[in-house]
Amino acid sequence: MKLLKARVQNYRVHRDLEARLDAPLSLIQGPNESGKSTLVEAIHRALFLNAKGTSESHKEMVSTSHDGTPTVELEFSSHGKCYTLRKEFAGTKGKTELSAEGEAPLTGEAAESKLAELLGVDGGLGGGAAKKGLPQRWAHLWVRQGSSELSPLSSDEVHSPLRRELQKHTGMGILVSQADAALIERLQSLVDESFTSGGKVKAGSKLKELEDALDQANSSLAGKQQQLAELENAARQYTQGKEESARHSETLQAADHALKQVVENLEKATLIAKQHDDASTKLGQSRSALTQLKQVDQDIRETSRRLEEAQQNLKPQQDQADATAKELATLRSQLSDAESSRVSLTTESRLASQKLDAWKTQQSILRSRSDLGQRQKALKTIASLQSDIQQKAREAAKIDAFDKACLANLQKLSREADSAQARLDAYALKVELLESNTPVSLDGTPLKDGEARTLAQTAELSIGGNKTRIRLTPGGHQNLDQARQCAGEAAAALAKAFDQLGITRLEQADEQHLRFQQLKQDLDRCKKDLASLDPDEVAGACDQLSVELERQQATLERLNEPLQLSFSDQPDAIRDALEEAEQACRKSDTALKAADAREGALRKKRDQLEADLAQATEALGSQKTEVTRLESRIKTLTEQAGDPTDRATKISTLELGVEQAEQELKKLQTRLDELGHTQLKSDHERLTATIENSKKLLREAENKMLVAGQSLRSEGSSDPQREVLEAQARCTEIAESLDRVRRQAEVRRELLDRLQSAQADKAQTLAKPLEEAAAPYLQAIFGSQTRARLQWSDDGTRLEGLAIDRTHHQAGLFDFEHLSHGAREQAALAIRLAMAEVLASAHDNCLPIVLDDAFTHADRSRVEKLKRVLYQGTQNGLQIILLTCHPENYSGLTPNEITLG
Repeated sequence: MKLLKARVQNYRVHRDLEARLDAPLSLIQGPNESGKSTLVEAIHRALFLNAKGTSESHKEMVSTSHDGTPTVELEFSSHGKCYTLRKEFAGTKGKTELSAEGEAPLTGEAAESKLAELLGVDGGLGGGAAKKGLPQRWAHLWVRQGSSELSPLSSDEVHSPLRRELQKHTGMGILVSQADAALIERLQSLVDESFTSGGKVKAGSKLKELEDALDQANSSLAGKQQQLAELENAARQYTQGKEESARHSETLQAADHALKQVVENLEKATLIAKQHDDASTKLGQSRSALTQLKQVDQDIRETSRRLEEAQQNLKPQQDQADATAKELATLRSQLSDAESSRVSLTTESRLASQKLDAWKTQQSILRSRSDLGQRQKALKTIASLQSDIQQKAREAAKIDAFDKACLANLQKLSREADSAQARLDAYALKVELLESNTPVSLDGTPLKDGEARTLAQTAELSIGGNKTRIRLTPGGHQNLDQARQCAGEAAAALAKAFDQLGITRLEQADEQHLRFQQLKQDLDRCKKDLASLDPDEVAGACDQLSVELERQQATLERLNEPLQLSFSDQPDAIRDALEEAEQACRKSDTALKAADAREGALRKKRDQLEADLAQATEALGSQKTEVTRLESRIKTLTEQAGDPTDRATKISTLELGVEQAEQELKKLQTRLDELGHTQLKSDHERLTATIENSKKLLREAENKMLVAGQSLRSEGSSDPQREVLEAQARCTEIAESLDRVRRQAEVRRELLDRLQSAQADKAQTLAKPLEEAAAPYLQAIFGSQTRARLQWSDDGTRLEGLAIDRTHHQAGLFDFEHLSHGAREQAALAIRLAMAEVLASAHDNCLPIVLDDAFTHADRSRVEKLKRVLYQGTQNGLQIILLTCHPENYSGLTPNEITLG
């Protein structure tokens, strides 16, 4: 289906509006309140609202500023034919007429029924249902103002036709048959008898009763088995306790006997060990005194050697420090002279550089003055062009009425006047008297022989006086009057047009039109010349050059203040002065660099000598301190250990005492080894622990026998083994019943899951064509690999889930409702275009999509992408009608622009 033309009369703000819509994309533009939304609302209600009715929707159409019945006339093509629909919304007297080429027109209910059939809807809307039903009609194609961010799936009416078309695309028949639905419903009922919605066993079900019974039987069996196990365990415990009691008694007696022998030997070994410890202590003290004395003797010898070396090194270090100090004094005098020379050269270099800068500034001033003169000359040319443009614009404004349309209108009026006069002349009657012997007159005026007259109105011909009278009516009286009236009206219209323009001939209009065209060409040429000069850039450059010239002059005055130079305005003189100043700068710079280098070298050498002197002084001081320290240490050690002879005698005495103590300690260790002193302590600890453990274990064995005997005596005369066998048989019987019922329930649930999974797979397959159709549009907006993810309801009757998949961009999967406002608008457009493509096969492969200010939250870059999407939709056979108050956003997208307001 394709909309071709719409005419709206007496409909709210529109008195009489006609719009051609036969282009692939039509742009309806105009400011707010200009009636854009009203126009497409009128088209929508003509398609879906019954003409007869007094509902609120009917009352809203009535204009408050125009009299007359709201009327909408719509031309559209459908199923290979062109139709004209006309509806007059006149309350209970409303009229509907639908006509097609080569067919008798339909009116009233027949027309409404045929229209609903062409649109694929369930009849027209009326009464109370109109207010609620109109927004749902083609809501997936008709985007009203303020609803562009809503999901296209929210329309209830789209799901059934969409499912039919998707079934055709996928080759699937009915998504879920009645038999399938009944089977799934029955299985769901049986599963619900046994399981909750969470998959757990349902309370009160047979399965739950058997599970509870099995739990009780298992609990009873466990109790019987525990009772039997306790009796058997008590018998084992009694026997085991008796055996353990005998074993632990025997172990206790053996350990007690061995412990007495160990205690006796341990007392002997303890006495010898004390003597061993005393001897070991005395040996340690002797060894320590000997070692300490030998260390002091060695320390005194080493310190004396180091003192002798330090005294020998002291004089060369003093000589080196004195020589360095003398050289440093000489170098400091040379550095002072170099610094004075460098300061003088620095002043000379600064003045030379300042003189060079002054001459460069004078050269820049001359350039700036030249550039400023050229710019000021260009400003005069610009002023002259602007004056010409204003004068020619005033001349063109006086004759702007003589445009191409005006000239065409005058030519049309002239042709109509000439044609009307020609028709009048054609109806006129020519009367010619060739020869007569009796008097002949025409309207009382005699006719002479050979005279001819032309009649443009009724006249009376008399022959022979008044005896013969003939009435002559040229061309039939009625046609003649009409021709005369038309000729008069055409001449009057032409004269009125001439009067309005202040001319008397068509040639004057041609002359004025040519003059107007020439003025326009002259204006365009002047504007082009003016634009090529760039007035703003020239004026700005003049201002900048003036400011720069003032800055340069101020700089020159500042530079010349200490120099007091006289500057020439001649380029050659300036060039010579610059060359001389540059040579002076280079010469002074070279001398200054040499002075800097010499001063730097002297300063570096001075720093090195100062460091060397400080290092030599520090080393000399350290050496003197070391000599004093060594002398003091030798004195202290000698006072402590005596002279060399005393130290030798003390060392010999201590060495003899150490040797005797070592021999005594060896004899005591031999006696301890013979008694096994170390092992005796370990045996004493082991046997003591064995006695304690055996006593404890003996008490435990006796208690075990006591407890087991009480358990065996407390049991009755029943047969625990028989009771356990009976309980096991009961558990087996219940478990078999439970297993049978559980398998049956699990089979039902498995079958239900498979049927529902198959149903879901079919539903997902059914969504694929729509997802594929939406992919190019989404990728044009959001980037490559972007996809739509659609989800059918469990019963397959409607699409209820929409998400945008951008996982290839590491952006994730987004539910439609979680997108931003602008993203929802743009994603909704892509889905609407895809739905229209799928549904178009039932409507001659074309459907109209109306977008009323649908992209209010799109930035400029996204609008460019949306333009690409809209164009792509038209290339796929869709018809798009776009309403906007910002036509600049869609400039050049379509030649069919309809301007309102």
